[in-house]
Amino acid sequence: MSSVIRVKAPAKLNLFLHITGRRDDGYHLLQSLFVPIALYDSLVFKQNGSGRVRRLNAIDGIDEDDDLVVKAARLLKEYASKPELGVGIELHKVIPSGAGLGGGSSNAASTLLALSKLWDLHLSAEELLPLALQLGADVPFFLEAEPAIVEGIGERITKLSANLTARLNNVHYVLFVPTLAISTPSIFKDPDLKRDRDKLRLSELECVLERAEQPWQFGHNDLETVARAHYPGLEEMHRFLHDLGIQARMSGAGSVFFAAYATQAEAEAAKRITEDRLQVLSNNDLLQSMHLRCLVVGTASK
Repeated sequence: MSSVIRVKAPAKLNLFLHITGRRDDGYHLLQSLFVPIALYDSLVFKQNGSGRVRRLNAIDGIDEDDDLVVKAARLLKEYASKPELGVGIELHKVIPSGAGLGGGSSNAASTLLALSKLWDLHLSAEELLPLALQLGADVPFFLEAEPAIVEGIGERITKLSANLTARLNNVHYVLFVPTLAISTPSIFKDPDLKRDRDKLRLSELECVLERAEQPWQFGHNDLETVARAHYPGLEEMHRFLHDLGIQARMSGAGSVFFAAYATQAEAEAAKRITEDRLQVLSNNDLLQSMHLRCLVVGTASK
């Protein structure tokens, strides 16, 4: 086994996100359609004999001890009960933080998977699931990172049919990325958040998605209304996109919005329209302050 492993950690989108309840311990229950997208952070894991887990490079705004990558490595080391295990980790960020794209969660899952190999632990995704859930609700999804229905607090993951997976793997997305990091806890704690969306049976949900002309248009993101109320810039961005005729939806707890298209040409056209319009809106101080940029991405490949 090599003493160095390099991996790419994909981002994700929530094509819909329904809050279906709340547990007594405060955790929210959800039903959501997750898809991995071709926007990646990169990580390098270098085994060492010091028994120490360290991040080797600085990340703006993320202290080493607060980094989910470091937490994941230390959690796995504790689980393995092998104090001699050590690793140095380089993390190179591309996925924006606080954007609803799951970058931190993806990095944590990638760390569990990579170190299971690097440290010769040979743990399966199923065996890593309890550790992933300790790190965050989105982390379990990234252990396999395939389009899936995610339920509960993130631990119940159901893969889609081959037909629906193939359809979603051919979708192209425009990401509308503002310079804005969202505080996820503030969104979930808001008393106006709708927490009683009806939960569909899995068979019923998959049938609805199979029959839909555009499966990504099903449902809502229940967090979006609250996020737009908290952050006026998001409301302005949504209005701007709506006025352009772009059907955009927020991913996760925000701040990134996305629009989905059947072809790359359609996605590129929507990107051009948006960028052209932004150039003539110099008098819109709120929108200009968001430094909005547009990216066209496809579904992440294994």
